[in-house]
Parts: sequence; structure tokens; C-alpha cells
Amino acid sequence: MQTDDLLRKMQLAELKMLKETINFFEKNDLSYFAIGGTLLGAVRHKGFIPWDDDIDLGLPREDYDRMLQLAKEGKCPLKLTGPWENDPACYWFPARVESTDTKVRRFVHEQEVEQYIWIDLFPIDGLPAGKLIQKFYWWKVSFHRLRFNLSRLQKYEASESASRNALKKFLILFMNPKKMDREKEFRKYDAVMKKYGFKGRPYFLNAEGRCAMREIAPQEWIGKKYTLPFEDIEICCIENYDKYLTQIYGDYMQPPKNPNVYEHNIRELIITENDNC
Repeated sequence: MQTDDLLRKMQLAELKMLKETINFFEKNDLSYFAIGGTLLGAVRHKGFIPWDDDIDLGLPREDYDRMLQLAKEGKCPLKLTGPWENDPACYWFPARVESTDTKVRRFVHEQEVEQYIWIDLFPIDGLPAGKLIQKFYWWKVSFHRLRFNLSRLQKYEASESASRNALKKFLILFMNPKKMDREKEFRKYDAVMKKYGFKGRPYFLNAEGRCAMREIAPQEWIGKKYTLPFEDIEICCIENYDKYLTQIYGDYMQPPKNPNVYEHNIRELIITENDNC
């Protein structure tokens, strides 16, 4: 059972990484804003949700791709990782900023693993206004996301949901992930996501979000450089957060009755030498 003290130490380590990440964004004129639980935490708690253990930031597609290019050119001091490396050990998407000196030991898919703590950086893509176009785009993105996710599976891994386990077994049997080219599937998925770009589009979408088409919202909600307190700093947030969070979560100011269901199976924090491995 993770303790409040252990979780808080992890949050403070991530806060240090967040400050370094924002500093890099500002120096390179990269736009970003808090999304998901990080935006909810800023609004409801002025910092981390007490039981949350990660940070989610969104970057408009053009800024996201420029960030990756800066990293490719060796101009990013952060440890930026993602599937473009074609590393079999890298099973995640989107990009991550990883710590170079703090690991967490936790259970993932019933196995104990050690991972460097991280911040998730999501590409935010644009959409036209037509509802039919949006639905078609969403289903096309979902199809390619499914194929990409399956291509990353080395073996069957059980999740907590019996229905998801049954679906996963069926898809693995039907689509045979071992014969998929992960890099090829990623390129297809990435190309479909950024079909419309972000700038000049009336709507935006976090295609990697958990809330399906509720992730589609008008770009005017984002506003311009709107900040909220987060712990001991200010972070950029969606200006019309009330409409956005209501669309995503419903009554977002009401905390869950049982926050323990969000436990992330943290067992230990490990401070390592800064070896960039």
C-alpha cells in the first residue's frame, strides 16, 4: 500500500521536472497548457490532486513537432523519449520527459517494474467544425491507435477489466500483433492524427485522451496564455476550464467518494546517480 508520504515525495520530484520543462518551453517559445488531471488539480486543488501521481501537458501539434525536432538536433536539455526511437523497450505514446535521477518501483500488469518518473506531453490536434467530419476523423484515429497499441504488445498482459481482457485476447488472436511493424503503425497513426494541423482550426482534440469524443472542444476555450497556481508556480491552462472540465468530467469540483480506486501501485522511490540511462 502506497503511503501519502511516498506519493508526496514523488509529486515533488515531478514538480521539479515540471519547472525544468516549462523553462525549456518558454526559452523556445513553445506553447503548452495543462490537461487531464493536471488541469483538474490546478483548478480544484491549486496543485496536484492529492492521490494523483503524474503530470499531463498538451502542446499544439506544431509546437509538439518542433519540440521533437529540437530534441533530434540535440537542442533539448530534457530527457525526451517516445516511440519514434523504435526501441522495443519503449512501449508508450505520446512523448515523455523522464527523470534522470528518480525511479519508481511499482506493479504494472501484475509485474513489479522500475521506471524513471515522467511527465506526459500530448500532441493537441485541430479539427474542422462539421460534426460528421469529426466523427469520421475520430473513428479513423481510433482504428489506427488500436493498431499501434496492438503492435506494441509483446505478449498478453491482463488488465483489471474482464471485458477488456476478453477483447484484448480476441484482438491479439485476430490481428496477430507479432506480425505488425510497430514503426510503420506509429507513422500511420501519427499522420492521421495531424491531418488537419492545429493552427486555424475551430476545434481541438487530444487523440490520446481517455474520454473519447468528449475530448473534442472549441479552440476558443483555450484562450491565450491563461495561467493558474499549481503548487508554488503558475502554469498555463485552458482559459475556459469550466466548460472543458464539465464536458470531460461532469461535476468536476466534487471529488470521488473513494479516491483509493486511483491507486497506482507505487512501492518505492529510488534516487539514482545521474547516469542518463
